[in-house]
Amino acid sequence: MIARRRSGLYRALAAVTVSGACMLAAGQARASQSEIFLDPAPESPGPAPEQSYPSVSGRFLGYVESANFFGVRGPDAARLPSSWQTVDPFLQGAAIARLAPRWTLSGLAEFRSFGNDPADRAFERLDGQLRNLFLSYDAGAVSYFAGKFEVGYGEAWQTMDGIYSGFSGDYSYPGSLGLGARWTLQPAGSATHTFTSILFKRDNTTLGQTWFNDYPSQPNLQDGGPGNTSGLQSGGISYEISDIPGLAGLRAGGTVARLGAGQGDQRAENGLELHVNYETPLAEGVGLRLFAEAVHLRGFMGRQAAATDMIAAASVSAGRFLYTVAVAQRRVDALEGSLADQGFVDSRDWGLAGTVAYQTDFGLIVQAGILRQQEQGVAFNQALLRFIYQTGF
Repeated sequence: MIARRRSGLYRALAAVTVSGACMLAAGQARASQSEIFLDPAPESPGPAPEQSYPSVSGRFLGYVESANFFGVRGPDAARLPSSWQTVDPFLQGAAIARLAPRWTLSGLAEFRSFGNDPADRAFERLDGQLRNLFLSYDAGAVSYFAGKFEVGYGEAWQTMDGIYSGFSGDYSYPGSLGLGARWTLQPAGSATHTFTSILFKRDNTTLGQTWFNDYPSQPNLQDGGPGNTSGLQSGGISYEISDIPGLAGLRAGGTVARLGAGQGDQRAENGLELHVNYETPLAEGVGLRLFAEAVHLRGFMGRQAAATDMIAAASVSAGRFLYTVAVAQRRVDALEGSLADQGFVDSRDWGLAGTVAYQTDFGLIVQAGILRQQEQGVAFNQALLRFIYQTGF
């Protein structure tokens, strides 16, 4: 369901922005190595007496990606070629307008390939799309926001290093419209506690159409995921603890949420998520990040099925290099009838990926990775190379 994190054979992505919010998008126009995420409730630096309003800041990111899919096989692979190669561009631009000391208007647009067919292609089906547009109000310990923003359980879908976020497309819902609030409690000498609550609806029509052609916009209802929902029937509450005395570098949290039944769905989807993240220096110029997340969904994909997704990753940064390995697993069980009755081929899917990235002193990032994944009767390999550049103002 994530198109830059594409569904099916295209779940290969990168994102390294670290967020303090579950169930929400990450980053205050901060770019990961290959994607920008906007935070609906950014921490305000506080009003600056000398600053004039409105003021605008932004970030641009672009890359060219070469992906080679090969070794495609399995009981459900007869409909697919054994290999193919794609070359795609990807451009994103984000702008944050400070309208007043506490009011912020944020937007994010992208230009990319909307091709998902398993076939050779280069710079085809290109179009643009508005991803985010929301208004935020910072009231100090509490921030409020409303508009069009990214929604998802936990953070694997947005903060993973490397090229792979496992099956996190199962539990992220781009194209959402809603409102919410985030409350941060920071007692002196104690840990930081963050609570986030939102109400939202899935929608791929309002501000979600592609600009020049009628390509499927996010969410793409053809991917088998939950359909559009009417009204604010979906929502969730998340909690995270960080800045723990004596446990520097540790963050942990969880989310409970409900996704209302949408068009064509058999039932609503309920979910529970837990995650933990640990970062520590190993030596001068060398750092380690460990991350793990588990998500359980009942009413998976709007069907009478349950899924448990797990992903674990380790990243080592050394100077200009970043090395990442990630493993993921998904188990699917039928709540009624058999898995086949619910449209699934297999009960267990898994993936393994490794990535290395190098950042030059003039801003260019070279990222290369290899992925092996088995998903619903299809096993495949993917080799990926990206040349990424980002800048801001």
